[in-house]
Amino acid sequence: MPGLSALAFALVAAGVADEGSAVADELLAHDKLDSATPHFASPWFDLSWALVDLGRARDLAAAVTSCAVETRWLDAAGATADGDFVRAAAVYADAGNVPAEAYTRLRAARAALPDAGLENAIAFFRKAGATAYLAEAEDLATGSREEPARARSTRRAP
Repeated sequence: MPGLSALAFALVAAGVADEGSAVADELLAHDKLDSATPHFASPWFDLSWALVDLGRARDLAAAVTSCAVETRWLDAAGATADGDFVRAAAVYADAGNVPAEAYTRLRAARAALPDAGLENAIAFFRKAGATAYLAEAEDLATGSREEPARARSTRRAP
């Protein structure tokens, strides 16, 4: 499942929305989606952002609601579906998932949410060498860019 969720996230980020949506649908239909998994195997982070970026937050909320097993990853996914990216970032922070926290804080700052905690994201992106995210986060922190520059691929996935 983590491979499918990462693929959905990557396809959507690359601008290949139809294929990303199809992969997300495959994952939503997976019978193991409602199981407790460690964070490194949980599909919820990537699936959440893929669905949000596809304009399918309602589908994400429905999937979260349908799960019987409650996990912190599911809690973060629910907060993401609700647009409460700051709360989702706090869940990731409490769990020690620093990369997910940093990305979610960046998304909170993109959405101009108060208390996004962008300084934590900047520190992580700098340490990780994530130069594109670092540049965007620094621009958002200084107010020099309102919309992130996004590369869109015209290449179709195989």
